[in-house]
Amino acid sequence: MKKKITITIICAVLSCVCLIGTTFAWLTDKTGTVTNTFTVGNVDIDLTETTGTTYKMVPGAEISKDPTVSVATGSEACWLFVKIVETNNTFGGDKKFVSYTKGSAWTLHSTSTVDGVTTSIYYIKVDANPSTGTVDAVNYPVLDGNKVTVNSAATATDLAAAETNKPTLAFTAYAIQQSGFNNVADAWNEVSTLG
Repeated sequence: MKKKITITIICAVLSCVCLIGTTFAWLTDKTGTVTNTFTVGNVDIDLTETTGTTYKMVPGAEISKDPTVSVATGSEACWLFVKIVETNNTFGGDKKFVSYTKGSAWTLHSTSTVDGVTTSIYYIKVDANPSTGTVDAVNYPVLDGNKVTVNSAATATDLAAAETNKPTLAFTAYAIQQSGFNNVADAWNEVSTLG
């Protein structure tokens, strides 16, 4: 009889343990894993010109000149700059041997003249395509009509003097990411350190 009572007690205890075990079920859950991958962005530009680098000045002549700044597909949104430096380009006080009009996409940032050298900085804010998050390939002609014009007031004497100190136009393109630069002045201050 003692054996029967012991077995009954053990069965009762096991039943209670099973009952308690099922009563205290934990509420649990698990989310999926999100993996973040970081890639490196870039800004890729090019400055090209197909019309050459040496030109003959004839008063009143229009000369084909096509410097173009290109931003490559996949570049990050950027501030794009072109610096035009004019050297020995004046005669008779303030007349220019060679004049030009900037391309319509460009906005003047600054102009300065020091020791007869004029430096003009122009810019474009190049935005990314919203669907890709990067820039689509785009070309920006620096000069309106891809030309320069020789001043019709330049005389033979003026042109002879220019033979010694030849007028030059030098173009340099710069680009810097938009991210981190809220305005054109901050962007130019940073990128201009490249020289």
